[in-house]
Parts: sequence; C-alpha cells; structure tokens
Amino acid sequence: MNIETNFGRLHGLPFRHLCLVNLMAHDCVIWGRGSNASMDSVSRVYPCGVEARCAKVAQEPVILDDEQWFDVQGPSVLGDVIDLPDPVPGVLFIVSMAVRMKSGRDDLVSPGPSVVVDGLTVGCRGLVANDPSKFRKPQG
Repeated sequence: MNIETNFGRLHGLPFRHLCLVNLMAHDCVIWGRGSNASMDSVSRVYPCGVEARCAKVAQEPVILDDEQWFDVQGPSVLGDVIDLPDPVPGVLFIVSMAVRMKSGRDDLVSPGPSVVVDGLTVGCRGLVANDPSKFRKPQG
C-alpha cells in the first residue's frame, strides 16, 4: 500500500518507522489514493484487542404525549473517552470519529470517507486527523 509518507511527519519519522494501531472493534481497511475496485492498493489494519470509546451518558427523558422519549443526538451524550492509551512516539492510533473529536489529540486518526463497491462498504479512503496541517509535506 502506498499511504502518504507524510503521516510520519507527526513525530518527525519517515512512514516506514510509523506504527498504526487500530483501537476500534473491527478491521480498518484503507484504500490508497486513486484505487477503485482493485485490491492492489489496500491495507488492512486489524484490531489490537483494546477498543477506545466514549462512555455513555444517561440523559433525562423528554416527556411527549405521556410517553418517554430520549434525546440521544448531539455531543452532550458523549461521555469521557475510555480505554485510550497515552501517546507513544511513532504511533498513530486509529479510533472512531467520536473518540478522535472528543479527545482532540494529535496522535489519533479515524477512517476517512467510505469506499463502496457494489453497494457494500468495503473500507475507507484514507485517514482523518484533528489537525491535518501536522501531516502536510514541507514546502520546498
């Protein structure tokens, strides 16, 4: 797979010295730039066995027409991030978008836009960071 080498620039390391650790419950299948249905430029990162996630926060019910309804939308339902290891030099942790955004850390990435083949989601197009400027190639 030809993932852009600028991922390694977060810690000043070339990509070959950077480790991706998947902290999600499922495989992260990353499709390279420009790859379509070809599996030639696909990389699969298996879960490491630890799942970083946001704790669930109970909300007070909203009463409508004598029935209880729960408002479960919005950032107010996201609790603290749990089971997220401390930063490690040379490591990018793959986490859900909720964990990445809630934590705000620079060493976290989440799956990019979905790759859909024949109506099925088969992976993602790259990885998304909180601050993409940290991954840009230096000018010059």
